Amino acid sequence: RATPNGAGGFVVLTENIAKARTRGVEFETIIRPAQGLQIRGSAGYLDAKYLNYTVNGVDLRSTPFLFAPKWTLNLTPSYEMKLNGNFIAFDTVRVQGKVDYGSARSVSVTAFTPLLNQPGYGTFDAQVSLLGGDTSRYELNAFVQNITNKNYKIFGAAVGNIVTYAVDNPGRLFGVSASLNF
Repeated sequence: RATPNGAGGFVVLTENIAKARTRGVEFETIIRPAQGLQIRGSAGYLDAKYLNYTVNGVDLRSTPFLFAPKWTLNLTPSYEMKLNGNFIAFDTVRVQGKVDYGSARSVSVTAFTPLLNQPGYGTFDAQVSLLGGDTSRYELNAFVQNITNKNYKIFGAAVGNIVTYAVDNPGRLFGVSASLNF
């Protein structure tokens, strides 16, 4: 946490949390209902709380951990098919989508303030890949992340009682990538 030092600056203090508890469960699965079709999914539940933690005289018992959503869900379907004929050096194409959801969480490392709480949100991604070589030795990918351009906070901080700021996600991203496995 950052506190004013009286000389116009701030001092960052590292504190020990006296007692905390985490418990949860996660379920993951891969389903292959048809040739080339694969569906990956996961669901997680996390109960992470401070059991004995006081900051500046504020009792934070039963406060959830920072950056720790109670619920997370992911669904990633993909379809892969062989290309007929000789398509340059690539012999397989893969089309993949991804849906991620995380419930509400605090995004601050310095303070517990409602301004730095992020409500639950979901994002959607997509990718098309060309694969080639023995056992997909090389790949060429085109992707878009956060297709719906969902705005959400990824980080925040409160500096004393002077300023509170939050950093938003970068928004929708487009890109290409290439990889070579050897």
